[in-house]
Amino acid sequence: MKLTKEGKTYTLVFEDEESPEGRKAENWCGVAALRWLSVVAGQPIGQEKIAEAIYFDPNEGTDGDQILMGVQAIGLYSSPWMQLTLEQCQKALDTQLCQILVNWTHGDHPDYNHYSSLAAADGRVVLQDTQVDGGIFILRPADFQKRWHYGESFTLAAENERNWALVITKSLADWQRLLQGTPT
Repeated sequence: MKLTKEGKTYTLVFEDEESPEGRKAENWCGVAALRWLSVVAGQPIGQEKIAEAIYFDPNEGTDGDQILMGVQAIGLYSSPWMQLTLEQCQKALDTQLCQILVNWTHGDHPDYNHYSSLAAADGRVVLQDTQVDGGIFILRPADFQKRWHYGESFTLAAENERNWALVITKSLADWQRLLQGTPT
């Protein structure tokens, strides 16, 4: 295990299954995030097979519709992409019925969209990340909120481009229980 600090962000890298397998190459974060969801669901599927199922173009990366296709391809259930607060995400995670995938900007470039699995949002934001070496990012909520959007720059992102999350369950029954216990 290795902990590194870059600015206000700590990265914890594990060498076992506690952390997602890293993405194969640049632009593969969506495919790697889907792979991680399949591992957590107990149905591991390789990145290449997922990439094929969602018609992945390594020059373009993965868009939101391809993520939805991937969730379905690996046999899981999901919401449509929704705008949620960190509090709503944590409430859903507390049920232990779901995983949450977020699209956020990562790295030095403000337009670098990135997919990660949200592990916690209870006073700190913990992201199971799909960087090349895999890992976990821990951020302060305010720092994550600045980056939780897609496209454009940190300062120009419109409200309708912020706080997008995808809530994913293993079964339709889990999805129904989640809806009953977590109002939207």
